[in-house]
Amino acid sequence: MLIISVISVNTIAPIIVGMERGFSKENYMETLKIIPFMWVIVVLLVRLVADH
Repeated sequence: MLIISVISVNTIAPIIVGMERGFSKENYMETLKIIPFMWVIVVLLVRLVADH
């Protein structure tokens, strides 16, 4: 679960921010600030979906 969540967060968050603001190094660095929160959300969602 850890591997899947890390891969998901490290690909989905930068792609979403890149689509909204354009792909650049500055926007990617901004995304790195969001990643810890996104990781927690992904883990919780995976736990909820996997348990049912």
